[in-house]
Amino acid sequence: SQTSRRPTSDLRQLKIAPRQKTRPHYAISSRQSDLKSDRLLAAYYLEMKDNEGWEPARLQPLLAGLLELAPWLEQWHNEIDPAYGERMGTYYRGFVNEEARALGFTLDDLRAWKPAAGTIKRGRKPKS
Repeated sequence: SQTSRRPTSDLRQLKIAPRQKTRPHYAISSRQSDLKSDRLLAAYYLEMKDNEGWEPARLQPLLAGLLELAPWLEQWHNEIDPAYGERMGTYYRGFVNEEARALGFTLDDLRAWKPAAGTIKRGRKPKS
């Protein structure tokens, strides 16, 4: 019997930019497919959870992003992936469900997540 490669183990092996003294920027180009975006976001989530020890509150926005991508994956990328033998849209929805449950979140908690008000200020300071 041939065992299929699990996507989670593949996610853990994705290369992530080396740590820098400043906050790393993980931009996902709008030209990249939803599947690639989901893989990158899931890899970053696992890196922060497993290697950086982020608490659930810091991981919540990452899971919220994965949950937001899930319907697109199910619509456009839910054919069986030959490398994994699974439907990737269905796989990622299950991944989000399991991770949310493990962190004590419901899917409604993830959908309701909003960034803290006033955390980022842009533009120049007004002239006095």
